[in-house]
Amino acid sequence: MLIVAGHTGHAQVTSLSEEAEIVIGEQPQNTTVMEGRTAEFSVEAFVVGTDHDHLLQPFLEYQWQRDGEDIEGATSASYSTGVLSLADDGAEFRVVVFLSGCAVEVSDTAVLTVDADEQPPEILSAAAIEQDSGWMYIGVCFDKALDPVTAENPDHYLVDGSTPSSAVLQENGTSVQLRVWSFASSTFNVTVDGVEDLFGGNVANTSAQGQVSAMKFDEIGGTVSGAEGSTLVCSEGTFLARTAVRGLRSSTDTVHFIYQQITGDFDVAVQFTEMDEITSSTRGGLMVRGFLTPQSFNYWIGTYPETTTNYWVATMRTETGGGTVIPDDSFVEREPGFAFPNAWVRLQREGSTIRGHYSTDGVNWTQLGDDQQFEFLPDTLYVGMGSMTSLASADVIGNFGYRNYGPYDEFEAQFAYSATSESHVEPVAWSNPQDPNTQAIGDFEFEDATVVIQQDPQDTSVEEGKTGMFSVQATAEGSSDDRLEFQWQRNGVDIDGATSSSYVLSPVSIEEDGDEFRVIVYVPGCSMVTSETATLDVYPDVVPPGIVSTASLDGEFVGVCFDEAVDPATAENPANYSLNGGASVTEAVLREDGESVKLTVSGLTSSTFSLTVNGVQDLFGNAGSASADGRVLGLTMDEIGGAVEGFEGSAFVCSEDAIEARTAVRGLRSSFDTVHFLHEQVTGDFDFRVQFTEMEFVNSSTRGGLMIRESLAPDARNYWVGTYPETTTDRWVATARFTEGGGTPIPDDSFVLREDGFAFPNAWVRLKREGETISVYYGTDGVNWTQLGHDFVPEVPYPDTVYVGLGSMTGVPGGDVLATFGYRDYGPFEDLGDIVRPPLSLVHSGG
Repeated sequence: MLIVAGHTGHAQVTSLSEEAEIVIGEQPQNTTVMEGRTAEFSVEAFVVGTDHDHLLQPFLEYQWQRDGEDIEGATSASYSTGVLSLADDGAEFRVVVFLSGCAVEVSDTAVLTVDADEQPPEILSAAAIEQDSGWMYIGVCFDKALDPVTAENPDHYLVDGSTPSSAVLQENGTSVQLRVWSFASSTFNVTVDGVEDLFGGNVANTSAQGQVSAMKFDEIGGTVSGAEGSTLVCSEGTFLARTAVRGLRSSTDTVHFIYQQITGDFDVAVQFTEMDEITSSTRGGLMVRGFLTPQSFNYWIGTYPETTTNYWVATMRTETGGGTVIPDDSFVEREPGFAFPNAWVRLQREGSTIRGHYSTDGVNWTQLGDDQQFEFLPDTLYVGMGSMTSLASADVIGNFGYRNYGPYDEFEAQFAYSATSESHVEPVAWSNPQDPNTQAIGDFEFEDATVVIQQDPQDTSVEEGKTGMFSVQATAEGSSDDRLEFQWQRNGVDIDGATSSSYVLSPVSIEEDGDEFRVIVYVPGCSMVTSETATLDVYPDVVPPGIVSTASLDGEFVGVCFDEAVDPATAENPANYSLNGGASVTEAVLREDGESVKLTVSGLTSSTFSLTVNGVQDLFGNAGSASADGRVLGLTMDEIGGAVEGFEGSAFVCSEDAIEARTAVRGLRSSFDTVHFLHEQVTGDFDFRVQFTEMEFVNSSTRGGLMIRESLAPDARNYWVGTYPETTTDRWVATARFTEGGGTPIPDDSFVLREDGFAFPNAWVRLKREGETISVYYGTDGVNWTQLGHDFVPEVPYPDTVYVGLGSMTGVPGGDVLATFGYRDYGPFEDLGDIVRPPLSLVHSGG
């Protein structure tokens, strides 16, 4: 059943208002559980009645009801109750399934039966964390709610054979915190005997092994008398901080700190799960401190409870005993719909630089404010979670829930699940009519959305082995074009993943000749149109491969790029290649793209050469003879500081203006570099530029650019300018080592936000030396340039002859991941003066 009219169209039209219905295939089932447990109800619903039901299936929405009333937040295909009691016996549950604005169906009612509990409590997990004073706090999580009197009797627990000094039942009613004196082992055994559940009086007799966390906790600046803080942990990486301390104030802190000591650079992240609203300044997050003293310099990044101050925020104290301030641009409004647990923060250290980031999915990050430079950072710092209620001299304890705390590289891998699996969805407003099966429900805004195809896919002729493309132009009349969805079909069958307005085939084969393609365009649940059919004409390839270009980086390797994919057996036969001037080819390796070959050569002494190819076939058996002239660029590749074993770097060129670098080295770090450097020696003044064409994302610190070095030693003085991949740290950046063996900081004003719409290949950097002055620039068109930072004049001048070239790095410690960096037009910058850009006119005629 649908509540929206269809339309008439010009192709094959499916009027969803007349045909599509929601059918519930599996109704919610009557469920029986024991008191103290939870129950789950689920539904399977389908869209039927159209030729393309599967396209609408992902757009089904749900709203669960108990006894006819909406359950807030219960908006998925399944619903899990809270802890149940005998008072819940007989409750009725159903779910409303709908296509927003179009169709509604209500499930049958399922009845909940709650039986008396006769099973004893069991331990789900146990873990421990040490307080800085030496006390150990052990969290024990049970499978159901407990009786407070028996749960808080320390005599009912043994930890490695000893009775704890206290036992406190937590607010959730299912977990207990035990306090014991510190022990040296990293594991422990806890035995529970005599603890009863909440409802049935069933007595536990169970045991479990637990792990001691590598973290500790402290209430820096002193606890609030009568409201001492604590930390509950009963599983790895998940922490519940409970505190009444005020916060990071003036020159003296009172903050609840769950911490570890980290030496050197780090990158840690954490997810928020809950935060009690105590005041408008209550907040939790990540913190780095030099010391555990209240006056220590520190940097903190976090956020506030959901219903209070709607901002991401960072604070810092730059020197011990100084004031605590919010850095520039570090108080940023949160996104609409922000909610726990879709909230993360991240804290990085690189040398003397600290930076913070925030995220709503744990994968995509936004830097909060600028990099913060500290004049002095000890090699070892205190890092962890800092929580505060902001109540002055108050005894109100707040709960702060954290999950997935740990190094970011490991943290990111935990997001294999759908990023929306725990998203917060505002409940739909319902009017709750007596018979929702027969009328529109609640506040739906019914739309008469109509899909109209403006331009159908066109017949296409393509040579085998080449690329073909079909496209469609469509609009959604009566609605937004943003709601349009697409599904391409080949010979009437859906093509997996072909869900945009165009579909590309590459490469096409002769077997595909005559295949028919069409696309279904639809607004989910409202209107659907199938385009006219377009036919693919594939004609045989009878032309042998030709050489697009050839070049050499250093005279030891020659790259050759063909105009089509080539046969591996013939492409990797060195006998099929010859060079002029007595040089010879000793090895040939076909690259991953299937169209370029890297030749190992000997005896190439000139700066130019001629390459002849005989007998290399394309994938269709065509072979011929082709020749091309090339140039030796005069660049040498080094992996300064040593290559990563098993992941040695490489470089490839097959034309004068395009260079590909591949490396796994980490980068310009502290006093010792590991960097992939394609370099030449330059004497005197110079002004070089390069354009970026690609940069593979490996780490948020992956970056490439131009560099000048005093020598090839890992600790040599250097100055580097570049940028990051498109999808990561959104900055132009420069780094420098001012003294041999010194650190590698970011100079003042040299970490600058990139422009809106930044994308490769619209990205250039320049590196200039004039006398003793070094200056760097960035640009997005290769013509107009902005200086990054300020002119740099070294206290001790660089030698007259220096090393200049392309410096690339992954940013991954110990890196066993190769990243690809694409550069174009590397070489001397030429100032072309004012450029008059010619106007571009597009004229549409017929099809």
